[in-house]
Amino acid sequence: MASILSDIGTSIGSELKSLDLRLSSAETSITNLGGQVPPPTGSFTIEPVTWTNLTEINLSGEKLLNTDFNLATLGLGVEVVVLISWINGSKTASVGEIYEIDLVQSNGGMRLTNSSQSIFASATQLQNNVQANTPENWSINGSTQLDSDKLAQGIIKGDGGEVRIQQMFSNPIVSGTKLVAKVTRVDTNESGEVRVVPLRDNGSPYGSNKNISFADGYVEFETTETTYGLRLSTAHGTREVSSISLFQGEVSGGSVQTFTGGSIEKISGAGEYNAGASSVQKIDGQKDGYAQFQINHATHSLKIGLVNQDHNFEVDPPWRMNFGGGHIDFSDPWIGDHTAYNAGDWFRIRHYSQSNEIQFQKRQTVYGHDSSFVIETASGSNYNYPTASRPDVIAIDNSGNLTAGQLYQIASVRATDQAVYLRDLDNNAYGWHGVGTRGSRWEVVEELGEDYVTFYTHPTLSNGGDLYIDTVFHAVGARLNDVQIAYK
Repeated sequence: MASILSDIGTSIGSELKSLDLRLSSAETSITNLGGQVPPPTGSFTIEPVTWTNLTEINLSGEKLLNTDFNLATLGLGVEVVVLISWINGSKTASVGEIYEIDLVQSNGGMRLTNSSQSIFASATQLQNNVQANTPENWSINGSTQLDSDKLAQGIIKGDGGEVRIQQMFSNPIVSGTKLVAKVTRVDTNESGEVRVVPLRDNGSPYGSNKNISFADGYVEFETTETTYGLRLSTAHGTREVSSISLFQGEVSGGSVQTFTGGSIEKISGAGEYNAGASSVQKIDGQKDGYAQFQINHATHSLKIGLVNQDHNFEVDPPWRMNFGGGHIDFSDPWIGDHTAYNAGDWFRIRHYSQSNEIQFQKRQTVYGHDSSFVIETASGSNYNYPTASRPDVIAIDNSGNLTAGQLYQIASVRATDQAVYLRDLDNNAYGWHGVGTRGSRWEVVEELGEDYVTFYTHPTLSNGGDLYIDTVFHAVGARLNDVQIAYK
């Protein structure tokens, strides 16, 4: 009985040892071909990308104060307009008159002064009868006043004509800065333009930027001098603005839509690289990580890559891949039509912190050399393999009209010398190859499974900065499915 158990144990142990050797051999083959063993999932946090910067990229934060035109709080030095007249002694404050508050009393009363007179108002009269004449942090440029009724609603409109208001920055903006000015219009004359004007330190406009007109909600421009402030002009008495924003960055020229699971698609806009997004999550610059995604369409152009910062609605080189027309391009250096792809293919852009390399990987079938495979013997006449059962072989080098790493199949075996006739997977002929070239020029292979295999390593190394996933789409309908980020 003990002898039988010993024999069973020896047999099982032998089978397990054989299985372990086969698995080790397969892993070695995958690694040699650029695959990842073991799969890089154990120590990573892997989750769908959360997208940001979909409509605009704001690099600086808001440069203006009080962008919604809230009224100034009544106090010393504030200019006010009379809404309801009142009499104090022999003096009358008439509707529409402009005063400046030059004295504040302990009981809440204030003295209002203009070039014609000074008049006192109680706290009650101030609350009901006057309001600030300008929004907080803004001043009027020119003689036209603001429409007080509209101003009470937070709307800038001229009282009888074009009105100009301006604000000086607490920190000047250097020359050569690309800025975006955005306004929200509430008038019915949507075709009319409004204007913004960058200002010098003395409040005067400069250069070719004296009148930047726009009607579509935003305008992009570049400072050509150090800029100390901004002026907004309604350009006409009927035009109304309810908010303004100024920031360093860019506004999208199209629209993208995001979906559960990290998918993202361009849904509107001209056929340009003008709409995209970037990831909220990041890969630490000192750690491993990757972006993973599926290409949804074979020809709709898009770009995706890793960037240190999302500057604009492009994907900054060098670590980007351009998809379009069924081929992938790279840049810095430019490489066109580097790798073919089809709709549904899966990719990774992976950062290896130890080497600082960015590697581009595609999920594909991985093959291992099967040097023990016995090729059919041809005797008397050539042996032709049935098409469905042709052995797969891989080219080891570029000799004999073969391309290293390319898959072929043995179509025939020659009777005279046992040479093999190779065809590619599209059945194109690649001629006879002697049996002696097996193991040096070509080798029979077996499928080991699927893995992400590196097909391009970018020569520019990462710089230690954090890495974000960035995208931009050209055509409406361009889409990335299930974009995930893996990070430590």
